[in-house]
Formats: sequence, structure tokens, C-alpha cells
Amino acid sequence: PAIPLNQVRRRNPNFGSIRFKVSDSNSFYNSLQLNVQTRLGRGLTGSLSYTFSKSIDDGSSSLGRNEFANGQARSQDPFNLTQSRGLSDFDVRHRLSANFSYELPFGPGRKFLSEATGVARLLVEGWQLNGILSAESGLPLSPIFTFDQDRDGSIDNEQRPNLAPGVTRIPTHLSNTQLFDPTVFRIPNVGTRGNLGRNIIEGPGLVTFDPSITKSFYLNSDGTRSIQFRTEIFNAFNHPNFAIPEVGNLTVFTNVDSAGKGILNPTAGQITKTSTSSRQIQFSLRLVF
Repeated sequence: PAIPLNQVRRRNPNFGSIRFKVSDSNSFYNSLQLNVQTRLGRGLTGSLSYTFSKSIDDGSSSLGRNEFANGQARSQDPFNLTQSRGLSDFDVRHRLSANFSYELPFGPGRKFLSEATGVARLLVEGWQLNGILSAESGLPLSPIFTFDQDRDGSIDNEQRPNLAPGVTRIPTHLSNTQLFDPTVFRIPNVGTRGNLGRNIIEGPGLVTFDPSITKSFYLNSDGTRSIQFRTEIFNAFNHPNFAIPEVGNLTVFTNVDSAGKGILNPTAGQITKTSTSSRQIQFSLRLVF
């Protein structure tokens, strides 16, 4: 009997899908890590850490998008993993974290108002300012399509498109809601796979600043017992941190037309949500003993 067209790329066209999992990926990680901690005195302490890294592999997940929403669900060609060599789905090139804590110099034993007593002392002592700054670059991702253009009989191994002739750079970060330009991609010829590398587009980064202020009301003379009132602000500057496009918007082509050209997905590259919440303020009361 004639072999169906979608079977011709199989190693043995007489068999349908055979699923199996193997541990045969390779990964490489290099990084520069810096950490500074300081105690400047007079109630001020802080630390800063920075990591410059690069992680490369030919497969980051054995469970598809259950682990990394930005990654390809499966290898484009399980018999040629070098074709999938690229940035790891979890690669973050730059990551910065800093924090500080400052005990305000008011009240007994402090620089200012050290002689305060009674209500004045109650009001001025026990104040502390804190802050955490986090910043990191975005996760990498791959534009894909999910129909069987390479005729290997499977749509599970998501395929990558070609770059259009003459295109050497993919326009990215076009706006807060459009990560990349889908018009620079072309559908590969029938029976072939795309030349676009894996994870070549960097998604949106992230920046947050979370300050807090604490007021301690001491219940004994040595300060070991107190009632703490704490105000915390998350994402204090209300900075929007945009997420990577959802899976449907990573899909560049939905199908091919009668002329063999890719039918462009109208939502390709669009960002529809944020990765962090807007500004939030939280109050808490705690007994310390």
C-alpha cells in the first residue's frame, strides 16, 4: 500500500508514533557571581549580589511546558539534538539583587533625641527602614508552528520557521504589548525544517522595589519584647513587568495556504499579561518575645 505523505520522514514509515523518554541532553553553564555585604555602622546594613551567566543546552525539560512555559514542548528533531542547541529555557543573563536595613537614629542611645522620655520617646524610637531591589533580564523563547510541515508524521515536536531572506536581525521589544515582529519569518518548504535557532529571542525583563517601614513599641527596658507594626509595599513604583507571550502567541503560522505560504497568526508575538502584580500595600502587627 502507498505510504501516507505525513509518514515519509519517519525512520520506518511503516510505523506510527512511538513515544519514549531518554536522558540524553547536554548542558553547559558558566557564570560570574559577585556578592558584597556591608555593615556601615550607625544602624545601616546592606548587601548586593550580581550574577552574569549563560546556560546552554539542547533540551531543558522532559515534561514539555509543565516546567518552562517559554520552552519548546519537545525537540524539533529527536535524532539530531544539536539542531536544538541554544540558550536554556531558564537562562537569565543578568540578575541583580540588593537590600538594605536602616535603624533611624532617634531615641535613647541614638544620635538624635536621645534624652526623650515618656510619650516623646514612645513616638521617636524603634523606627526601621528596609528595602529590596530585584532586577533581571528576560527569559529566552522560540517562535514556533505546530502543524506537520516537515512531514515526519508528528505535530508534537513543535517546529521553528525560517528567517526571511535578507533578514539578519529579528526586531524585538516593539512595544509593551508586541515582543517580536512575526513578518520576518517564512514557512519552510514541505519536508524540511526551519533554520531559526532555538531560544533566540529574549523576553521582557523584570524590575521590582519592595520597601518597608517598621515601628517597634518596646515592652521592657532591654528591648527583647516588643510589639511591631510593619508596613510593606510591593512593587512600590508600580512598574509593569510584562510576561512572555502565551503559547498561542508564540505560534507564528496557523497553517499554509494553497500556494504553500504560511498563514500568519494575527496574535503572534503579542503580550497579554504581566508577570508581577501592580503595587500592593500590606500592614501587619507582630508580638516579639
